[in-house]
Formats: sequence, C-alpha cells, structure tokens
Amino acid sequence: MASVAQYLTTLAGASGANAEALRAAAQMQIELKSGDPRNAITVCMQLVQNDKPIEARHFGYGVLQFIVNKRFGEFSDAEKHALASLCYDKLREVGNGVTIGVTIGLGTPQSANQTTPEPFLLKSKVATLMAHVVRQQGAKTWQALVPDLANGAASENPGVAEISALTMRYVAEDVAVHNADIIGGRMKELLFGLTSTLPQTLPALYRSLEIHFAAAVRCASSGDAAGGKARAGAVVAALGAASTYCEWAPLAPLFRSGLLDACGHFLSSSEFRGQACEVLRHVAHRRRGDVVNAALDARGGGESEEPGEPGGNDVADAQCVVDGFAKMCHSIGVAVAQVLAVPVPEHGSEEREYVVRLTETAAAVATNHLHVVPDSALRASFLEALLGLTKYPTLGTLGPAVAAWPGLLRNAGAELPNGFTRPEKASIGSGLFGFQGKDGDASSRKSPSDVPPEGSKKTVIPPECVVALLETSLVWLRAGGGLAAGLQTTRYMDTQAETWDEEFESREELRETWVVLRARLMEVTKLCTFLNPNAAVTCASLVVQQTCASVQPGGALHSNQNNRLSDPNLRSEADDAAGCAFEGATSFVEPVMLALPFSGSGNESFAGSGNAVIGQIMPSLNESLHTAIAVEIATPVGVSHASKLLEALGRSCLANPVNGTNTLNRLFEILGRLPSDDALTPPARASAALMAGRTAQAARQRVCAAVLGVCTAAPQVFNPHLQGFATQVESLRVSGCLSGGERGALAEALLAVAGPSGPARVREVLSWLLSSVRDRWVLSPGSVSPDVAVLASFSELVKGNNGDGAAGLSKKHWELFHDIQLTERCLRRSGGEHDFGEVAGTPAGDAQKTDTVSVPHGIARAVDPPPPPEECPASDHLEWALTLSEAVCGVTHKAWSPRAVAEACATNTGIERCLEMSPDEQAAHLIHGPAKAFALSGGGLAPETQTASSTRSWLRGLRDSAYAVTALLAIHAPASFYASDAVASSVSRAVHCDLAHARDRHARALLHTVVRPILGRCPAAHRQRWHAALTTGLVPHMHERLAAAWDRGRKNSQNDENPFASDMDGEDLSFAAAALAGGAAAAVAELVADRVTRDLTRDHCALLELLAAPEGTFGRKTKGSGLTGHLRHLSGNSTSQDGSQSQNETVSPFEKLAHGGGRHVLGWMAATAVAEGNVGGDRCCRGALGTACAAITWGDSEASGKALGFLRGVVAAAAASGSPDFASLNNVPPMEQTLREDVAGATLSSCLAGLTVPTNSAHQAELLGVIRDVVLSLLPTTIAARATLMSLPGMTEQELDKLLHDLSTIRSEKKAASRVKESLIAAAGDGDALRAFVEARAGASSSGAIQMPSVTNRTATNVHQNDGNKTWSEEDVNGFGLNPLTANTRQAQ
Repeated sequence: MASVAQYLTTLAGASGANAEALRAAAQMQIELKSGDPRNAITVCMQLVQNDKPIEARHFGYGVLQFIVNKRFGEFSDAEKHALASLCYDKLREVGNGVTIGVTIGLGTPQSANQTTPEPFLLKSKVATLMAHVVRQQGAKTWQALVPDLANGAASENPGVAEISALTMRYVAEDVAVHNADIIGGRMKELLFGLTSTLPQTLPALYRSLEIHFAAAVRCASSGDAAGGKARAGAVVAALGAASTYCEWAPLAPLFRSGLLDACGHFLSSSEFRGQACEVLRHVAHRRRGDVVNAALDARGGGESEEPGEPGGNDVADAQCVVDGFAKMCHSIGVAVAQVLAVPVPEHGSEEREYVVRLTETAAAVATNHLHVVPDSALRASFLEALLGLTKYPTLGTLGPAVAAWPGLLRNAGAELPNGFTRPEKASIGSGLFGFQGKDGDASSRKSPSDVPPEGSKKTVIPPECVVALLETSLVWLRAGGGLAAGLQTTRYMDTQAETWDEEFESREELRETWVVLRARLMEVTKLCTFLNPNAAVTCASLVVQQTCASVQPGGALHSNQNNRLSDPNLRSEADDAAGCAFEGATSFVEPVMLALPFSGSGNESFAGSGNAVIGQIMPSLNESLHTAIAVEIATPVGVSHASKLLEALGRSCLANPVNGTNTLNRLFEILGRLPSDDALTPPARASAALMAGRTAQAARQRVCAAVLGVCTAAPQVFNPHLQGFATQVESLRVSGCLSGGERGALAEALLAVAGPSGPARVREVLSWLLSSVRDRWVLSPGSVSPDVAVLASFSELVKGNNGDGAAGLSKKHWELFHDIQLTERCLRRSGGEHDFGEVAGTPAGDAQKTDTVSVPHGIARAVDPPPPPEECPASDHLEWALTLSEAVCGVTHKAWSPRAVAEACATNTGIERCLEMSPDEQAAHLIHGPAKAFALSGGGLAPETQTASSTRSWLRGLRDSAYAVTALLAIHAPASFYASDAVASSVSRAVHCDLAHARDRHARALLHTVVRPILGRCPAAHRQRWHAALTTGLVPHMHERLAAAWDRGRKNSQNDENPFASDMDGEDLSFAAAALAGGAAAAVAELVADRVTRDLTRDHCALLELLAAPEGTFGRKTKGSGLTGHLRHLSGNSTSQDGSQSQNETVSPFEKLAHGGGRHVLGWMAATAVAEGNVGGDRCCRGALGTACAAITWGDSEASGKALGFLRGVVAAAAASGSPDFASLNNVPPMEQTLREDVAGATLSSCLAGLTVPTNSAHQAELLGVIRDVVLSLLPTTIAARATLMSLPGMTEQELDKLLHDLSTIRSEKKAASRVKESLIAAAGDGDALRAFVEARAGASSSGAIQMPSVTNRTATNVHQNDGNKTWSEEDVNGFGLNPLTANTRQAQ
C-alpha cells in the first residue's frame, strides 16, 4: 500500500487535470476501498487532517464514506464505536472546531478551537459521513447525537450551525426519503428515532433561521460580505433541512415549530425566497392525515357523542394545521402580489424559476388545503392571487396554475357533461340498441337531486371569479391560436407564440406543450360554463363576432382570395393567420357548447333549470351561428378551421332544429365548392397535413368530419331528414366529388342519424352503404374476387398509375383500399356510440341482480350473454366481410414472404422499399431528439418513388382495416361471431397466415388489434373454441420470436460504445455513438427495433395474463392471503395462528381450482391440446411459461407485471393438479407431473432472477407473492421447488420447513411477502454469490428451454460457514437485488 506522502503527491498531480495522475488517483482509491478497511481508515484519517490540501481531504472523506457505508459490518462492536467517535470528532473539527457537546458515549466536552471556516465541499462530505454512521449504528446513536446537533444549529457560530443542519438533513434523507435499501426492524427503529427527536430538531432549525437571518441582514447593512456569506450558508442549510423534514414529519409539529411561518416571511427576501418556497411546496403537496381530517369533520359537523370522537390532542392538532395553512395562504398571497407588481423576468433567470415554484406551491395549496381555511375573505383573496398567476404571461406558470382550477371548480359543484356516470345495467336492456335511447332515458343521467347541496361543497368560488376565469381562458386560447394545428402565426395579431418560442428549443416542442395546456384550458372552460352558462355564451358570442369580422373584407386578417379555388394548395401567411383566428375561437366555443344544458345532450339535468338557461342564451347562439355561416372563405386552411367552428356551433340544433339544417346545408355547400381532382388518393394523414400544409383534400376531410360531428351530436334532430341526407350524399358520390375517406365520414354520419330509429333502420342503411363493396369483391359466399390477389402482387403494384390511377397506384388499387376502409367505418358505427360490451351484459329481466365484476382498466369486458342477432345489424354482413378480411390478411401477409420479397427486388424499381418502415413510422417510435430528427429528415436514405411510398400506405391500410373489421365483427355481432366454428377457423387462418415471415411490428399489430380484443370479449361458453383457434400456434411462435429478438438486442447493446455518456442518455446517447461512427441509419433502425420489441413483448404478456384472468380477476375474490387459503392443507396445517379453523375449508373443489386463475389456465391447456390432436404434449403451455419466465428478466417493467399475472395463474393450475380434490372436478384434465416440476423450478428461478433486475423494483411485492405461492403450493409436492430453494447458499432444511409453516398460518399477503423476503435475505449468503446464482438462473430461463434446475451440492462445511455469518450489510442486501434502484449517493458532493 502506498504511503501518505505518495497519496499526497499523486492527488496534487490529479488536481492539475493530468491524465496519468488522474488514473493513478483512481487506482489508489480502488486499492483503498478493496483492501484492509482498517488500513484504509488509518491512511484516510491522516489525509483528512486540516493541514492537508483540500484535494487530499476530499479524497479521504470519500473513501471513509465508502468504508462506513459498504464495509461497516466487517468491524467488531468496539471498532464500530471507535470509528463513530472518530467521525464525530471530524464533524466537530470541520464545524470550526467548536465543541458541540460530549462525544458519542465517550469522553467529556473539549475546549473550543477557533479555526478558519471550512469550504462547503468538506462540510457536506463530513456531514454525509456522519449520516452514514447513524444509518449503520441505529436510532440510539442518533438520539445521543441530536442534543449536540440541536445546540450546534442554534449556535451563534455560522459554521457550526451550518454543519449541524446539514447532518440533520442528510440523516433524515437517508432514513425517511432514500430508504429503499433499509428493511425490516431497522427501518422502524430509525424512523422512531427521527420522529422521537422532532421536538428537539424542529425548534433548533427555527432558532438557526432566526439567529442567522437577522445576522445576515446586519452584515449586509454593515458591508461585511464575508460574514454575510457565512450567515447565508447557515440559513440555506437550515432551509434545506427543513425541506427534507417537511416531506414526512407530522404537520402539527411542523406548524408549531414556526419553521413554516419563517419560510412565509422569507418569501419577501430575494436571497432566500427560492429555498423557502421549496419548503412550503413540500408541505402543500402533503396529505393532512386521517386524524386531522377526522377532527376537522367532527368540528364541521358539530358536537358528537359517538365513541371514537377525536380527542383533545387531535382537535388541537387539527386547529394548529388549519391555522398554519391560513398563515401560509396569507404569506403566499403577499408573495404573489409582489411578483405581479414587477415586470416579467427573463427566461432562464432565477427570478423566473422562483415564479414557477411559487405558482406550483399556490396551486398545490389551493387544490389540497384551501377548503379547510375557515376565513372566506382569505379564501377569496387567495383565489384572486391564483387567478393572477393564471394570467401571468408565461407557459411555465400557466401549466401548474391552470391545473389547480378543475379541482376547485368541481369542489364548487361543477361537473363535466356525461362525466363520471354510468347507467345501471338493469335499465338498458340486453342488446346493442338497449342503450341507443340513452338521451330519453332519465335513469342514465343524474337528476337535479343528485347534485350535491350548496352546504356540502368544499369550495365556494365567487361568481366574479368564474367570469374572470372564463375571460382568462379565452385570452390564453386566442393567444395560442394555430399552434396546435401547426400553422404559421406571424400575421396573427393575438398570438403570443413568437414570445413563447424562446422558452423552447423548437416550434414542435412548443406545439406539443401547448396541446396539453390547451386541453386543460378547455376543461376549465367547460366547468366554468356549468357554473355560469350565460357568461360563457357571452364570451363565446363575442369571440365569434370578432373572428368572423377579422376575416371579412375590411378585417385585419382579410386577404385577397380571388382565384384561390384555381390553385387550392396555395397558402400564405395571411391564410394561416385566418386559420389561427378560427382555431383559437373554436378552442373556446367548443367546450362552451359541450357543457351547455341542451335537452337531449345528457347534461341538461346538471344545471338544474336547464330550459330557462337555454331560453336566455339561444338568441346569442343563433346570432353567432348566423355570423359563422355567412363567412366567405375559400382557402383550404380557412375552410378547415371555419368548418370546425360550424361543427361546434351546430350543437345548438338540440334547442333549435333549424340551426342543424342550416349548418349541414352550409357544410355541403362548402364541400361542393372544393376541388375533387385527388378523390382517388388515400386520405391525407394528420402528420402530413401539419408538415406540408393544408390541401384541398385535407379541407374536404375536415368538412366531412364536421358533418359527422354535427350528426353525432344530435341524431334525433336529423333523423326525420335521413332520406334527403342520403340522397345528397349519393349525388356527391356519383358526381365524383367524394374521396374514399370523405365517403366513409359521411357514411358514419348517416348511420349516426339512423341510430335513434332502431336496429331495423340501421340495418337498412348499413346494407345500402355496403352492398356495392360486397358485390364488387365477394363473388359468392366464401369466395373472394381474384382481383384481390392480383392487385397485391408486386408485378401489378409496380405498374404505378397504370393510366387511370393517382398517387402512384391504379384506380382499382384505390377502390379496394377505400372499400375496405368504408367497411371498417360502417361496422364501427353500426352499434351506435357505445360498446355494448360495457353496457350490456345483464338482461333486462335480471334487474334484481346487483353483483358485478369490477374489470380493471385496459381489459376488454366479455359480452356474456351476447345480444340476439336481430339487435345486431352487423350480423348480416358477418360472412362476406370476414371472407374479404381473411383474403386481405392473406395477400398483405404474403408481401413479406421470401418469394414476394424476391419478386419485388427483381423489378429493379426500388419498390422493395415499401416493405420497410417510412421515416414517419420510424419517428413515431422515437422520442424527441437527434435520432427522431434524423429519421424525419429521411434517415440518410435516398428518396423513394411515389409508387413505393403509396404501396407501403396501401398495404398498411389494407392490413389495418382488415384487422379492424375482424375485431369489430366480434364487438358488434358477438352472438353470430363467437358461436361459429367456421368463423373461428376463418379468423385462425387469417391470423396464422405467413406469421413466420411477419415483421415484429406486424405481429404486434395482430396481437393488439385482433387477438387480444377477440379473446377479451369472448363469452365463457365459447372460450375453448377461440383459445384453440387463436393461441395454439401463436403462443409457441411468439416465444421463439421474442427470445430471438431480445437476444439480438442484448448483443447489440453489448457492442455499443457511447463516447457521449457524460452528456447524454437513452436513445440520444445510442444514436450519437452510431452517428459518430457513420452508422446513423443503422442506429435509428436499432432504436426502433428495441421499441417494437418492447411493445410486442408487452402485448404478448398481456395476452398471457388474459389467459389466466379472462374476466380481469383470477376466478373469484380472495378470502385470505393470495393462494395460501385453499392450499393450506398441503403444508399439513389447517388452523390459523389463533387456533381457529380456516374459513376456506368449506370452499368447494371447483372454487379452489378457480382461485388464482388455475381453472382458466387448465381450460386453456385442454383446448390447445385438443387442437393439436393430443400429440403436441404441453407445447403451448411450455412456450407461454418460457416467455413469462424470461419476460421477468428482460428489463421491461410493464411486461414483467403482466407476465407475473400469468405465472400466478399457472402456479395455481399446477397446485390444483396436485390436490387430492382434483379428481372430483369434471372435464378438466390435470397438469402432468413433469410440467408441474418445470413450473415450480422455472417460476421460482425466474422470480429470484427478477428480484435483481432494476426495472422490476415496482413489482417486488408481486415477485415475492409468486415465490410465496410456489413455496406454499408446490414445495410439498415437487422436487424442483425444494431443489431451487436449497441451492441458496444459506438455506437449510430446517429454515425451509419453518418458512412453509409460517406461511401456512399467515393470513396477510403483506406479512407473507415480508416473511419470504426475510427468509431469502437470510439465505442469500454474500451478495456476489447470490447475484451469480440468480444471473445463472436468468440465463437459463431466457434460453427458451424449460429445464430442471441444477442442485448445488451442500456440505456440512458450507452450511456451517453460511450459518456463521449472521450480520447483513447494506452491500449484501443490494447484492441480492431486492432494492436495485437505491439511489442514495451524493456524487455532486
């Protein structure tokens, strides 16, 4: 080991940025950390002496921190005590040598030594070192240290006060904030130590603020810069400690200490207001606690003699908290007034950052605590301050400010229309059209009596505040007009976009930020309209009048539009300015119209006297609509946004049907005037419209969408005019004025209008719309036109326009493209506005049944029983639509087969480029950064031909629409769809056609849009049929595909070299490395492939979870701790801890099997075995098991969570198969013993490996739960489970039996998981050994083969050595990986 002199010499050279010296210093540090810790301490204690250079002292303290944090367990108790005393001595020495008090258990107070103040770098280092000591030694050390730290914090010496506050802060951070790696009783002990010393630490911090703030003011007045800096350091340290304590300490002691009052006072100090605001922000986001809330409720409800009424201390705490929040509101209000009184600071300045923090704090207080403030005047003034911040002209403050208002408005009684309500299933009938008449069904809406009374509202917002908030929202929405649409804002007079540009790196980033803020402003507008509809309509009418006047002759935005129709794609700044004005106006008018209580809108009962309100506002709405209809504008940009304004105002036809007729006539008039030369081309994508400007085609699509919107909003108004509407649509189609996309939008509008007439009328309209598609492409039942296959061949595609086409493809190609999309849109609308899988499921006769299954979000709900076919118009089109869909899937899938690829390459036209992703498609998988910018710029590839680009869009459109048609038939014709073997066979053929040659993105689309929706909605009676059809070949194939994809990804990541690691992260880092080497295109492809692989993995794991939990549950509601209840007999113990008999002994064998998903998994296995002719063994289940086990180790959190759901089900199935009661079950074959062994070994090994994967930190409880289930249910009946657990270095037979016994008696899932966790940690051995163990298991699981785990031979010597080490350091726990995301290092210090 090097001498101290050598260390000093090397560190002196390293301080000069000498590369060799830096490497030598790093090597010395490694040697010290890995060598004898006692020698390291000896060297470091000499390096940290105050006469050594600061580089040496910093180096020494860093090594000491490592020794204390990682190797503390290697010392004896006496050595630990001595080391703690040495660290404490250094704390006193760095704290200016002033005696703080007695040493930890040793010695007597020493005399004060005055020295030069140390730099913050060393103060932070030694405070962190002391925090590590407390963390290792426990609460007693902290409790002995606190009196001295409290005296030091209240000391007149600023150095001592600063280092004492830093120590308080770091200890609190380590224990209460960054505590993921502190487990078991030690956590409780340390938290008790912190909370028990609050009466000492909080007043000490307040005293420190009081002393040193006053001293800093005096120093500033006297010109003592050095003294002022020292005092300011003490104040900042105390505020930092207070900020940490405010994250977790009880609110009542915090308010009583005076710390928050001091922080409120500091908001007026330009030097400390940022730190003080951070303290208040932490408190503002805190919950008040159940005790305080209970006391507040008791106070608000008057005297109560009920038992359990809050006691005197609780009432006093509640009053203290309320008074504290009232003072905080006053302080924040004063600070806001000061901010609003000065000019807006520059972007990026500390003043601007402070305003943002202050806004966040005010918004949090208003959202969480304002309603408990008893002073109504104070509440009103605080709302006024929040309104002032909402008006503050920066987007950084608008975000948090506007986010507070929805909650305040809802507390005041406002509700969004059709929000948070769902009708009772008994009132809607069993069919798809049972809910069609929702507008006339009072049971589907709230009645006025359901609106909470005035006295129950938490917050009362003054009426003038609502009006001001409406006006503020209008100003903001007009200021951002055109941003969301990607328009140029240069000529728009109300825009603020040019000012906001400086806050963002690009206009695209600004646009995305504004889209989010715009949505929040529109939500606020809706809620304000509910509270004051008259004021909202007044503002809306004003903005409509001003906008329409500005684009007419003589207006500020009027431009010469002569001859614009001759060049419809012409676009100027003035045209965009008009579009900005319309877009800003529509952003305000649309939410106002949606929230008005029109009759038939579903929200008229919210406002109480809805008819009276409508009578007052209709004259203004009629005038506004008349003004909007009279606007003459011809450019595509103006037409697009003017039609959207007409759509919003057209909702007034719910009160005045004439308005609807006038609106539709005007929209059709506009549509007839727009050119239709490009009617054959595919619909313009939204991204293309944003990037290339509005075209005539985009304008026509927008007008047709407006027609659809108006018809959907008021179908009953237009229902009497259905025949005339259809005639008008037909005339436009015959004249060639409609493209395929526009025809689809108008077809949806027709179906929406036909809806109120019932299924018979919808069936008639649907047949009229789709008859031409059927006649053109389906020649006879089950036989599709041969043109479909011909058109999809590359020999035909390469011909391009072929004389009669457009955009690089022939007319026949575009006919097929538009026809399949029309079929999709018509089927989507054939069932009305609602997915009857959400509203139908209980027949009308079952009104007395109240038990419903709660389905988690994201899981499709089964339609069981399905509605009869006569209520499903889509049933008439099931056979031919499915025939066409199967044919389209077949020809599009084959385009990526080796034969088709060779055919495309042989043409030598570049058409093979259509088989790869377009730049837009690649960019959709990337986050903002250089990689996405590179992809959007073309990805470094040569431009492709129009035919190649159109072929890609054509193939994608056909495939996506065919998938959608299949899924929509399952949704809108479930009775005919699910009960048919022929339909199942057809869908199976479509799914599996050329699946082996599909790209990962195609397989993901197939899973996401076809397989998961169909299985998710499948009735239980038909589940085996569809399991056999869709999963028999798919699941094993997906296991092989995903294993190969993740192996490729690992190899690529291992070969990456990232020279920008210090400056970049994520995708930017990988792309920069590849771009530096000239492989930017390959880097983009790799990033996209990783994203697609993750998406595919998540979808497939979601499918596996669906197999185990088809109704969103695992079979039945648990009555005990997970799988422990019905499996307790396996451990030979049937009584609970208190000796009582288990409540699950009366559960039937069928319920035992259903519990945990076992019934569903076994049923699925039986279905797939029959489909394979009982010759494939358990191939499908083994593939699913291999995928789920590997997914836990692949490093994707979402996939891991879903895979764990399947593992829980398959473990339950294995457990049930080994149960003595299984023979009493019918029609469900048990799981073979060999597979049960593989389930036990593979699941246990993968879960142990998953505990070491950082991305699984959120699933630690689930992982431990599955391990617990394996231990309880499979340990007694399988060899693999016991062999795997016995492979742990410290596991013994006695410990395993004790674990099994304990788990069989524990009824709490949380306690059971904790027991498993403690046992695994105790059996882990040293961290490196266990990590090697789980990594080996993970490698075996991800290889694809489910094998019996190898058993480590355990000798008596090994057992004795493992049992001898009873002390577990933090490194051991982290090595085991239970808390892999522990981030408790302060590298910056």
